[in-house]
Amino acid sequence: MATSAAHAQNVTPPPVETLVTALTPAATGPIVRSMSQSGNIPFQPDQFIPDGFDFPAYSVQVEFDGGHMLTSNGMNTLRSLAAALMDTRLNGAKLQVGVHVPQNNGLDAMPVSSRRAAVVVEHLTTFYGLPESSLVPFGYGNTKLLDQSNPTNPANERVELINVSALN
Repeated sequence: MATSAAHAQNVTPPPVETLVTALTPAATGPIVRSMSQSGNIPFQPDQFIPDGFDFPAYSVQVEFDGGHMLTSNGMNTLRSLAAALMDTRLNGAKLQVGVHVPQNNGLDAMPVSSRRAAVVVEHLTTFYGLPESSLVPFGYGNTKLLDQSNPTNPANERVELINVSALN
């Protein structure tokens, strides 16, 4: 989950093995939790992924400055993500980099989350040499809050890596 400077915390990045395991598909294709969603998958890696689909995914806190700029803590977290994404078990994987933000002071969450997603992808490709074709930025805005009862909860801010390789 992402956080603004106002909610900055020292967050220990997750171990590489945890990330790789979470992002490696246990079986081929997504798990469909609803018969109404079965059949052809009606979306692409660069589109909103409906709740009825269960792709391998991992959410992590990446710290931003309140806007779309990464803090030094955010960059450290992305260093850990890059190490996991360079693991050979994820070779050829296509990942959606979904960014979620809470409702915040009337700001339009969609452009903020879209810009943050682009910044995360840019950082991972520029500084760690990850192939741009394997990372798809997508801003979810505040459409998938973890804490629906408290839309401003900082826990709703996160960067979610979703293995969408099955869509190719």
